Amino acid sequence: MPITIAPGIQKETPSLTSEPAWRNSDKIRFKAGQPEKLGGWVRDGSGLNAIAGVARSILTWRLNDNQTLTAIGTNEKLYLFEQTALHDITPIRESQALGNDPFSTTISTTTVVVTDTAHGATQGDYVTFSGAVCTTLVDAEVNANHQLTWIDNDSYSFEVTTAATATDANDGGASVTADYELNIGAVSQVFNYGYGAGAYGMETYGDARTISGTVTTLRYWSLDHFGEDLVACHEEGRVYEWDASGSNFDTRATLISTSPTYQNTLLVTNPDRHLVTFAAEDTGTQDNMLVRWASQETTSDWTPVAENTSGSQILSGGSIIIAAHRSQNETLIWTDVGLHAMTFIGVPFVLSFNEIGTNCGAISKHCIINKNTVVYWMGKDDFFIYDGTVQVIPCTVHRHVFGNLEKSQLSKVTVGLIQQFDEVIWFYPSSDGGGENDSYVIYNYEQGIWYTGMMDRTTWLDSELLETPLGINSTGTIYHHEQGVDDDLSAMTAYIESSDFDIDQGDKFMFISRLIPDMTINAGSVDYIFKTKRYAQSTQTTDTTATVSATTEKVDLRIRTRDLAMRVESDALSDSWQMGTARLGVRTDGRR
Repeated sequence: MPITIAPGIQKETPSLTSEPAWRNSDKIRFKAGQPEKLGGWVRDGSGLNAIAGVARSILTWRLNDNQTLTAIGTNEKLYLFEQTALHDITPIRESQALGNDPFSTTISTTTVVVTDTAHGATQGDYVTFSGAVCTTLVDAEVNANHQLTWIDNDSYSFEVTTAATATDANDGGASVTADYELNIGAVSQVFNYGYGAGAYGMETYGDARTISGTVTTLRYWSLDHFGEDLVACHEEGRVYEWDASGSNFDTRATLISTSPTYQNTLLVTNPDRHLVTFAAEDTGTQDNMLVRWASQETTSDWTPVAENTSGSQILSGGSIIIAAHRSQNETLIWTDVGLHAMTFIGVPFVLSFNEIGTNCGAISKHCIINKNTVVYWMGKDDFFIYDGTVQVIPCTVHRHVFGNLEKSQLSKVTVGLIQQFDEVIWFYPSSDGGGENDSYVIYNYEQGIWYTGMMDRTTWLDSELLETPLGINSTGTIYHHEQGVDDDLSAMTAYIESSDFDIDQGDKFMFISRLIPDMTINAGSVDYIFKTKRYAQSTQTTDTTATVSATTEKVDLRIRTRDLAMRVESDALSDSWQMGTARLGVRTDGRR
């Protein structure tokens, strides 16, 4: 009896079916309709893993000399990666000349206290010192980048490696400069209610919190390139630009001082090259439905006059702009409830706006991907495509995904492509995953099927400029995917499991005497695990486990059941396999 199972994971049907269906999976994909183990990943070995914070944004582009750059935005830093070097390009919030001897040290300790009135830093911010000449500390250790510990509005501390040689309340000399980076952002969305609302120390102990009842949004960078240069903003923040001229990769991104004071996201339109911001500020007030753009071919000219093409437009149909994405002939703008198309039409109106979809809003800023002129995204209740019209994608794992989302962290959902295998992959936080992305769902757009699994990735990039996709996990480790078949240096557990299905008509017991596997096993082995039920409402029992290698022709079995489920699993280093159509030797064993 051949076990013929349709490709894709099916979680929308009952657990017992007359025809077998694939029910559960992890680290598998379907190729030519058959399950196989997912490609592996290896840790980046170039030093790129030294990133601080949780990465949620990534962009790659090419300079005029064909050099490829990658920008990475975390809740703490903005990075630039070129070849094998990582550069911190986080904008400087303020450069401050400190007073005479601003450091206080205690003998035999590594904690240094800094005095700087109204420093503006928050817990975990970064500061770079220069010009320090110390008597109790090693100058080279002080004149570096440090993550600080907030003490109060006028002081903070940082750590050095070598303990102070003496106690000194006045150290550092008269020429110390502190370069304060942008205040770090939240790693998760936080609902501020009562006690504990806000950052530690930001208000007086015992007083009512002024931010109670508000939401602290997580730090999400929007990244794009304007020609060779990088443009970037984070939610409710300013627009910054990194200048590629001269290829000085250690140059920090700098503020575009004429840009709107607040916006949530940005992009550069193509081919007309307007820098556009969304949920932007105008005349001192942020409007969550406002689109603003700089004059064509500039990043700094934001004031509309007769001689330029800058302007703004308030959208309707929603309460906030969530995301924007370039499509083939237009720019698509998602609100919390709908979709708009923005098109370049030239002067005097410059850009036109049309609502093209309702009840199809985006779940997060980075849940949208474009492939072969088709745009895919995840909403709060469905998956969608846009190929000229908005359509819901039928989903065979719908309840599994949307029923297990961590609702308080929807903004962490992120999407990527695995172009080699025609896959769109969304990473999302499950309700029992601790609040961070721990699960994925894949849509194979060529086969029209879905499959699911578990993986910790907070951002993902697959580009023609990269050899293989890049994925970053919640601890800042960067992996090159589709390399090998293992989880870096560890074994990868991969499995696929069927639903319960009837043997014959399900009205009598059947005796299964033999498994004839049909597997392409490139290395290692797989386990066939058979689970049985006497009746539909009975408790499932694991009956038999059979190990199959590349040379296994058959496995003798002794299984007596009405209903059967089959699981195929591997969990050893270098296991590599693809399934075919297995066969079972079956005969009637009575009606009892």
